[in-house]
Amino acid sequence: MLYTILILSLFLGNSDSILINPEKVDFGTIDSVSEKNILIYNTSDNEIIVYDALASCGCVSVKFKDHIIPPNDKITLTIKCDASKIKSGKFEQSIYIITSSEKNPIKIPIIGFVTTR
Repeated sequence: MLYTILILSLFLGNSDSILINPEKVDFGTIDSVSEKNILIYNTSDNEIIVYDALASCGCVSVKFKDHIIPPNDKITLTIKCDASKIKSGKFEQSIYIITSSEKNPIKIPIIGFVTTR
């Protein structure tokens, strides 16, 4: 299914523009579950559909309510990082946003440092 969405987005994509703020999520030093929000801006005149948001590991999850970003509007994604699922020390992961835009998938780096529990 994900493969089909990626292929369709390549053919259906247009000159949509997406901006992510922040472009990199830094959780800083954590020792439990922590959450950060990012904004996805649609700077085009076309509606953009967010199909999915995938994490590179089980320690990071992504939630969002709105799947459609109207022209010149934004949505919020909540990224949750569970320190209990990560070894102590520095970590680097990613989330991938799958959209109807040409810029697809969008990779967002996730970094931080887990302290010993």
